[in-house]
Amino acid sequence: MFISKIKYLSNLTDKELAERIGISRSQLYRIKTGKSFPSSRFLTKLKDAFPELDLNQIIKEVEQLKQEGVKEKHKKEV
Repeated sequence: MFISKIKYLSNLTDKELAERIGISRSQLYRIKTGKSFPSSRFLTKLKDAFPELDLNQIIKEVEQLKQEGVKEKHKKEV
């Protein structure tokens, strides 16, 4: 997911990345593991911390993960 890419490219730990974005490590972990999806507020903070990021690409990745989650949930219900 995009969080792992950002960590790798910026050479930051989870703690350092969370501090740079201005969120808690637990919130970062939930987003990183797909247990939570980033809010528009999170994306704004992310863009402020990393102006070089392409938010359109990140939003596409998030939407794709959401769709995959819906498909997976549907499979479990059937």
